[in-house]
Amino acid sequence: KKKSERLAMALALLRQRRTAGVVQRVASSTTWWVSSRHFSSATTTTSSSSSSSPSSWSYLESLVRVNYETVEDKGSLRRKWAQDDVSPLGAIKEFLSVLNEPQRTFPVVHVVGSKGKGSTSSLLTDILRRSGIRVGTYTRYERRRGRQLQTSSSQILTTSLSLSLTLFRLLFSKSPHILSLGERIQINGVPSDESEILQHFKKHSEAIAKVQERTEFGLTFFEALTGLALRYFADQNVDLAIVEAGLGGVNDATNVFSSQQLKLVIVTFLEEEHTDVLGEKISDIISAKVGVVKRGTPIVVAAQSSREIEDTVVQKALSLECGTLLRTSEVCKVAESGCDGDGSSGEKSLSFEIESDFLGDSSASSRTYTNVVADSQSPAFVVENFRTALTAATLLTLQSDLGIEVVEDDVQNVLLEHKLPGRFQVIARGEDRHAVVLDGAHTPNSARALVSSLNTVYKARGYHTLFVVGMAKDKDVGSFLQELAKANPKKVLCTQAPFFGTTSRSCPPQELQEVAEQLGLAAEAVGTFEEALEISDKIVQSIGEKTLVCFTGSFRIVSAYLLSSPE
Repeated sequence: KKKSERLAMALALLRQRRTAGVVQRVASSTTWWVSSRHFSSATTTTSSSSSSSPSSWSYLESLVRVNYETVEDKGSLRRKWAQDDVSPLGAIKEFLSVLNEPQRTFPVVHVVGSKGKGSTSSLLTDILRRSGIRVGTYTRYERRRGRQLQTSSSQILTTSLSLSLTLFRLLFSKSPHILSLGERIQINGVPSDESEILQHFKKHSEAIAKVQERTEFGLTFFEALTGLALRYFADQNVDLAIVEAGLGGVNDATNVFSSQQLKLVIVTFLEEEHTDVLGEKISDIISAKVGVVKRGTPIVVAAQSSREIEDTVVQKALSLECGTLLRTSEVCKVAESGCDGDGSSGEKSLSFEIESDFLGDSSASSRTYTNVVADSQSPAFVVENFRTALTAATLLTLQSDLGIEVVEDDVQNVLLEHKLPGRFQVIARGEDRHAVVLDGAHTPNSARALVSSLNTVYKARGYHTLFVVGMAKDKDVGSFLQELAKANPKKVLCTQAPFFGTTSRSCPPQELQEVAEQLGLAAEAVGTFEEALEISDKIVQSIGEKTLVCFTGSFRIVSAYLLSSPE
């Protein structure tokens, strides 16, 4: 029945197009794109006789040529930025102009970094909404609420439609990260309704078509989404928007705010990433991300892995003539003031003090937030992200034109209630059964943080550890597994999970196994995630004692578990 409904939807969409697009696959990459004139009837809503409607993801994707979120070769993005005759931000600025410049209607906090952007944005949103202001949040926050549609060429060929696999994916594929784009466009931390966001996209599809015609289909998926999100925030009359950068910063579609609108830049944890796009050195990464700072813009710098990196961030920000600059490692002191339970379960109480000397306002006094309640199992990096968010919120209160006031009551339960899927997400816990932890760690630094949290929470309680690992083939597999080895696992199951129906981006399980065994780990290559899940259950039963099963290496593995688990 579901297949027939989706095929009916395909026919309905195809009938609505006045011009048939020629679907091609770019030979040099895995980009799926539509090479055609813009579809002038894109604003037409799905026929009332159709039993289903397109998702906001598939609808928006049908209006653009390139979606870099699904491209395997992201080096093509760097090549696009490097074109001398094309401004990297030309298309998004043209789109915003057609949308009547929504980015000029509200103040903005811009969040850049390699790790912790989503968590920090979420925590800051929660603090500010509790203070009474209306907050729009644009994020790459990942949430899964159901099974992702899986299709194959054989399924398509059994139909009488002459749809290519490319067109089928274009129309029906969901984001591999989320089910609804509304979850990336939030008001006061609440994801926008899928049907509402779809109607918002349709309302402005003529604007997209106009820009595509002017720029020869230069507007990408993320640029279109960014512009529509900012227009949505303007329509919703937000008091402030928190905008998380996509990839990099200075050339990212989110770098469109004037110095008047940009009230704060937050730089979260930095590490070498996307080197094919941003550059091979950490200094290149820093320049790409900190480059969003405008003259006079206040900046909060999260604690980094080394003083040298922090200093480089500060030097770059100062060279751009930033405003007040706060390092959370210096400004905000954290202390544990109490614990309910034995330290491995229950709650703990934290206090945070932001010293007045650093606030850049001679009339400001030190800010102390006591009795901040957190789960005793909260990983250290979550507390660190909260420290960054709290420092940022405090700095915003000093800007009188924003009218923000944060008091102790606003922050006391933020940490306790903070949950993000795939970030040290505990699915099951207890003394009489095994525990499952999901963590999308995929770099050596994030693996180190994961192992530290696992050892703190579970090792002292006598848990045996089993890892189920799947990674993308462009990641530093050896260094990642070397960090996992510090957890002294019983075994490592090496597997893979599909990305848009294919495992072409995955590191082959056999290669993962070879690297793991070279590190002295007991490892086994398993062809599919479903098999790995079955084998992990058998291993837990054979051990017979308390066992922790940690699914990690990528958000694909986390997603695969959530989509297969009834829990």
